[in-house]
Amino acid sequence: MTRAFLFALFLLVTHCSYATAQIPELIELDGVEQSLFSEPFTIYLANHQSEIPKLETFAQDVCSGSWRRYQGRWFILDKKLYLRSLAANPCRESPEQIPLSVFFPRATGPVHAEWYTGKLVVPRGKRVRYVHMGYQSEFEQYLVFTVQNGLITAQEESSTKPK
Repeated sequence: MTRAFLFALFLLVTHCSYATAQIPELIELDGVEQSLFSEPFTIYLANHQSEIPKLETFAQDVCSGSWRRYQGRWFILDKKLYLRSLAANPCRESPEQIPLSVFFPRATGPVHAEWYTGKLVVPRGKRVRYVHMGYQSEFEQYLVFTVQNGLITAQEESSTKPK
């Protein structure tokens, strides 16, 4: 098996089985950056395994708080999900920015996440239960977006953690 395939497999497996609470992705909503308990860029990498060595060039640290070795920053504009930036090695005091053009050569700014279909889970309110694994901690509320090919098709608030 190739190194890229093994790394992709590692990302997918750890996506569901972190043994440590993970540094979340971040999403800007109404001008405020919030935690995002979803990983849209991991789906991009799983579908574009030949791109994984590009990430490995920047993301060389593995820490228990970030098995994926990067942190994405996202926003929603006109019901579209955008990737604003990627930072390698988020456990470092000064994570290194990865130019989006590394993965999206024509990108001159944020990238519309057309590859992503799934849920975006944004925890809200106070944490009511800490769990030292992945994104398993529980919060008072959740804002959940349904995304189809990078387009927001639904939004709901929930007092129970989405599966």
